[in-house]
Amino acid sequence: MVEITVPGLLDHTFAGILRSQKADFVATTDGDTFIAQHGAARVETTDWPGWPTGLSADDTIIETFVAGAVDVAATSNNEPFVSAWQPIAEWMNITVRSALADVGVQLRADAYITTSFTPTDELEGIAHLDDDQFVPAESVSMVAIVGEHAGPRVATAALGHPPLRPMAPIMFEAAQRDGFANNETDHCLCAADELVVFPQFGQLHAGPSSAHVANAGPARQLLVMRAPVLS
Repeated sequence: MVEITVPGLLDHTFAGILRSQKADFVATTDGDTFIAQHGAARVETTDWPGWPTGLSADDTIIETFVAGAVDVAATSNNEPFVSAWQPIAEWMNITVRSALADVGVQLRADAYITTSFTPTDELEGIAHLDDDQFVPAESVSMVAIVGEHAGPRVATAALGHPPLRPMAPIMFEAAQRDGFANNETDHCLCAADELVVFPQFGQLHAGPSSAHVANAGPARQLLVMRAPVLS
């Protein structure tokens, strides 16, 4: 039976997971290799500014912001999207950095914040990894997400994998990816407009497909922050 959970509050235990090195997520038991899956942790927020309104596009729009400890700068001048998303990118940078600092997690470098606008009928809900490169001593890094209409699903049970050599990519089988996308694998289900964080390396996750949010609206906005973590 598939176990579906909700994110617990970000705490010092989950902070320890975020400070891990990639080697900590790869285990071999009785000759079998497994990639640990940790789900997501929720960041308590009371000041979420909400999604900008009035945006429209026929195709997916993606913008990237570089986020330092103080300043957040867009990498393009694609209006009206950049101006509309600047305030929520700044909010995410401050909120995530503060929440991580409260549990003893420090980012090692600038973060990258990606904002997107996707017509609902283009949402695919494909299971994927944000970082698949196994560099054993490297930070697992962190990703923070807020999704409109529905949050991400993040795997919570270790997944089998062929023996993994350093510098090689994680390559889950199609059956594993499809099973996860079809809710056949234990996972953490995040709510709409809920700010969550989880490790970036090796974590199988997916957003909603068009069928999941068919009646929610004509498009979905997404806010994602990625950064390496000091171990």
